[in-house]
Amino acid sequence: MFSRNVLLVDQTIDDLLAEIEFIVANPRITLPSFLSFTIPMLGTPLFGRRLREGLLLPNVKLRDMDGRSLVCYPVDAIENAIAFAARMDKGLISKRKLAAHAWRFFCCYRATLSRWGLLSGLGNAWTMSHPRFGSNGRDGIPPGREGCRSYLASSEPLGSLYRPRIRIPERYRGHFEPLYVTDPDGELHDDLIGDAASLLPPTGKGEAATVPTYNAIAIS
Repeated sequence: MFSRNVLLVDQTIDDLLAEIEFIVANPRITLPSFLSFTIPMLGTPLFGRRLREGLLLPNVKLRDMDGRSLVCYPVDAIENAIAFAARMDKGLISKRKLAAHAWRFFCCYRATLSRWGLLSGLGNAWTMSHPRFGSNGRDGIPPGREGCRSYLASSEPLGSLYRPRIRIPERYRGHFEPLYVTDPDGELHDDLIGDAASLLPPTGKGEAATVPTYNAIAIS
């Protein structure tokens, strides 16, 4: 069993869908346990690379790096990438195909796998059929309501994590504000310059330079 990290910055949506269709058509391969966008988390080589390439979207919050929101420019048109992200929330594979894969997987392995092995292999069909009950839910946003999510980091709602249920004194309000990773220009946010200056391209004088704006349409 495995998870599938979606790399829309390096692959087109059509290529990804073709890969998923290949997996579903092969009963000897277990289905992914979940699908998510690859996350350029702070401090990782991927984050440094995306930052230097100027691929991070403007106003990205750490909260947005959940694997279900676009945080980088896509290869495809960005409106197509947003529609693809919304499809991930509902399920990219039809329930009919998932049921067919589960049945053929059972027929292939019922004589060689233990009960727990079969159950483990077949369980992914359920998680892929109902992705909102898996890894992609955003707390505080009721599933099924259209328009609750934008799937775009710069406009994605925060959810209930940043809405305290008790009255918070003014001096503590800042603890419930999101950490911004990029600024409105898509460059590293000022609050992180001191911690991530080594990720920025050098100016030749030992100082960090401004990350150049990336004008092409690309995805993460």
